[in-house]
Amino acid sequence: MDGSLWTQWNLSGLPGKGASGPRRGRSDAPGGAGSRAEIRVAHLLEIAALQGVSSHVGILRRLGARLARRGIPGDAINLNGQALELDLDRAWPFGGAATPRRMDQLWRGLRADLDRDPIECGALRFYPSVHMDLWGLGPELDLRDETPAAGAYAGLAHQRLGADLRLAAQWLDDLRGGRLALAFQPVRRVVPAGAGGADGHPPARRPESRLDYFLALPRRLADPDAPAAEACRALERLGLVRRLDWSVLWTLVSLLEIDPARRVGCAISTATFRPDAYWRELSSYLGGRPSLALRLSIELSGPCAHSHAGPVDALTRELEALGVSVLVHGAQGAGERGPEAAELHQAWCGPAPCLVYDRAAEYGGF
Repeated sequence: MDGSLWTQWNLSGLPGKGASGPRRGRSDAPGGAGSRAEIRVAHLLEIAALQGVSSHVGILRRLGARLARRGIPGDAINLNGQALELDLDRAWPFGGAATPRRMDQLWRGLRADLDRDPIECGALRFYPSVHMDLWGLGPELDLRDETPAAGAYAGLAHQRLGADLRLAAQWLDDLRGGRLALAFQPVRRVVPAGAGGADGHPPARRPESRLDYFLALPRRLADPDAPAAEACRALERLGLVRRLDWSVLWTLVSLLEIDPARRVGCAISTATFRPDAYWRELSSYLGGRPSLALRLSIELSGPCAHSHAGPVDALTRELEALGVSVLVHGAQGAGERGPEAAELHQAWCGPAPCLVYDRAAEYGGF
């Protein structure tokens, strides 16, 4: 293992560039009477019951206290069943009317305020999977954020909730503390005989494989030989995987900016791969850096690919128009293609390339 690689490419722990909280202290209305945010926590009732908390209300109140500490008036924060409701007319942080850009900034900022730190409620300590809708401003400004299905912990699966919460906290604690890093695995493209004359390569005389890019693999510095697969599955079930996904993505963007000779990629859960303010921010950033976008590959994996073909398709085409390579894997995960993955890739991205993952060089540097 190349120790310098691990220390140089520690993950930042940030969900994305520019994701700091919104400015506070103004009461200007956004321009739509009755506009508000609805804030939910995935698996709220299951978490409260599992940990012996008498009511989910205590968890929501702790989230409300985070908003109050950011300067939002207390009378703008209300409990509404299993959600918090925020009166945007009273808590609008900008001077002037709502715009798509401001709504994206508000959405990202509120999420950073709410889910950056774990919640501690008695013996309960966990990272909340916060989901938020902004509405009442008009169809072009309202934002929707889908909450993970409650069935993830139904029946016997409920027994693994505690284990998932502990494993997710371990990884997210390390992410916040700078104790996660990236290993890189070479990914090679199989070139048939007579093909491969593009990009400066002569046509292959016989079938061969050529280095396509390096796949980034998150690892804990405390246990670098342990793969991230189980942690990623737990984060997906809890609705927290996008925190890890976005940290990896922005770390790779930073790497590509300072090293124009490299091509890198990462596996992104389809639970993360939905059009929202984070992806709009990344698309805007890459739009001004076409040479960087051409060297970035995104591999989609996870159990949600089939049921969200529409949003995945739209975001795939947007990123590919910028030059990003998007590959679709099935529910088996990155590097383990099944027949259904090839069919999905054909439908969304065109003919699937034949890629070989060099397992023997999993920890190789550049």
